[in-house]
Amino acid sequence: MVKSIQGVSNSAFTNPCLRQGLVKEWFTASSKMLIITLLCIFALPWAGHIGFAQTATDSLKTELARITGTNRVDILNQISKRNEYSNPDSSFYYASQAEVLAAELNYKTGQALAVLNIGNYYLRINNYQKAIEAYDLAIVLYKEEDDKDGLQKTLNNKGNVLRIMGDYDQALFNFLESMKICVELDNQKGIAYASLNIGLIYSTRRGESESLGLPYFLEALEICREINDQRCVAYAINNIALVYAVLEDYDKALDYHRQSLELKQAAGDKDGIASSLGNISDIYTLKDDYENSLKYNRQALEIYREINDLFGVVHSSLDMAKVYLYMGKDDLAVPFLDEALLISEDINSLQLKSGTYRYLYDYHLARKDFEQALEFYRRYTTVEDSIYSENSNDQIAQMRTLYETEKKEAVINQMTNEKTIQDLKLKKSEQMKWFFIVALILTLLLAGFVYFGYRQKRKANILLEERNRFEIENKKRAISLFGQQVSREVALELLSDTFKSGSKKLFACIMFLDIRDFTAYAEDKEPGDIIQYQNDVFGFMIDLISKYHGIINQFLGDGFMATFGAPASSGNDCQNAVNASLEIVTLLRGKCESGEIPHTKVGIGLHAGHIVTGNVGTAERKQYSITGNTVILASRLEQLNKKFNSEILISKEVLENLDQKSMKTESLGVVNLKGRAEPMEIIRLM
Repeated sequence: MVKSIQGVSNSAFTNPCLRQGLVKEWFTASSKMLIITLLCIFALPWAGHIGFAQTATDSLKTELARITGTNRVDILNQISKRNEYSNPDSSFYYASQAEVLAAELNYKTGQALAVLNIGNYYLRINNYQKAIEAYDLAIVLYKEEDDKDGLQKTLNNKGNVLRIMGDYDQALFNFLESMKICVELDNQKGIAYASLNIGLIYSTRRGESESLGLPYFLEALEICREINDQRCVAYAINNIALVYAVLEDYDKALDYHRQSLELKQAAGDKDGIASSLGNISDIYTLKDDYENSLKYNRQALEIYREINDLFGVVHSSLDMAKVYLYMGKDDLAVPFLDEALLISEDINSLQLKSGTYRYLYDYHLARKDFEQALEFYRRYTTVEDSIYSENSNDQIAQMRTLYETEKKEAVINQMTNEKTIQDLKLKKSEQMKWFFIVALILTLLLAGFVYFGYRQKRKANILLEERNRFEIENKKRAISLFGQQVSREVALELLSDTFKSGSKKLFACIMFLDIRDFTAYAEDKEPGDIIQYQNDVFGFMIDLISKYHGIINQFLGDGFMATFGAPASSGNDCQNAVNASLEIVTLLRGKCESGEIPHTKVGIGLHAGHIVTGNVGTAERKQYSITGNTVILASRLEQLNKKFNSEILISKEVLENLDQKSMKTESLGVVNLKGRAEPMEIIRLM
């Protein structure tokens, strides 16, 4: 069963969280298919204390009876948030009251929070379109109030819904906008959560390796440790463990999951504790250690029941049933399947019903109870159509055909048996005739087996040909797309026989470039106009980066990151980076003056030092990743252009590698930057 993937919110404005799992499929015929699914959970500052929420909620309700005005709106919002997991309908009720009252009072901040809680409710019941509409209204309200913190939280939540819906490009856009605001606010926690969400995009996007999210998870882990946010550290470690599970390094996955569990236990995060216990259970299932799997899953189930997290109860119940079925203890699995079915239909969660029906379909199909299997498959496809509007009629028709075929064969067998018994009664003495009858039956059976084997072999050959054709076409398409995504130097490095999946430490010069006031420019433009503007601005810059032997590693919406010296150095990489920067500024100024593009200003930051490069991915899909403190400092240098009203800022490390005779520079003194123990001297390039 494939469970929903939920993301992370960097505040109390969270999306509903479901426990992640690594799921085995049932045994069918003589083979066992193992399908690994990443499901990511992030609890927020108080999400693990649902067990204590009732007392606090009762206290708030008592206070509500004697409060009026905007304070009443705030109390209604607090009650709504406290009921989000334990009683979603009650949460929606109080949020709706808060929204109406806030609108009457023109209290837009309170109204925005109420609408955000309503969006979280719709996400909880899988009504994604309604959730998006609520988040869009909250975004408008936060913008009117210039509440940047509320805005970045809402963008983050909207990105999570879009990711669940499979709209990864729009999800990534919202996460990047959220991160941009967090950078502006110097909100390190928000930056960490945005990195985790971006990592989720690369870990869940169809057709890509799940391990592509690892560099983002590692970056988030570094920030979480720097700001000493132990909950954030716990969930970053949790995601790293999931990547190792995908890579089938189960021992290392267990080690990271246990580290995550210890941190959650120290924080008293019950929902997170249950998640980690479930993850450890799933790893033991993959290792075929069913006793330990049951042990940890029982603990997770007890906690979910204690905090009244019905979503978690359903997932844990299904996992218990799954393990008992692997052990051949079907009678012990049935109560858990029944409990999951009862709860999922009672709370009417499309997502939970979809997973439960799929489990029951597999369960009955494995036992050749085709009538029950067909019934649950009908329910499963009906729910899936409600969520994704996909057409499953062909699969239902195949199941119906299979069921009818088996039914007809059973009738034929019954008729054959009755006829044989009658013949035996009438022709006992006719020994010779029986000889021919038996011989005929054996011949027909043999012919039937031969024909059945021929059909199965033919079907297998057709499937094999289709799969080979599909793989060949995908490889051709991947090769074509690969050339569009990376430079020739990176492509040669990634595809060379000498390149290993391990990391390399290199000296390089890192460039960060940002278009100034891009958000204001794009606010009232059509999407087509925005894309054309980006192509006009970035087009010649890409050519100049290549001209001076650099590569662009990543576009950041209104800017990009470029590297000079990795994967291979062409000589004086710092000089090349400076020459490229000067020519970009000069050519940009000329294009603006000639009217080729609208008036545009950029900020460029250059810093040189050691970086860590690595090829993340599998043999089919790889991503060239560059990380290190040098990258972070280059980014922060670029941001200082706003403070000094400059276009190009470089570090002393870059200046020391330049031909200073031909350079006009101005020292701006030393500045303390996060990520560097000692003050850094900043130089303006004239």
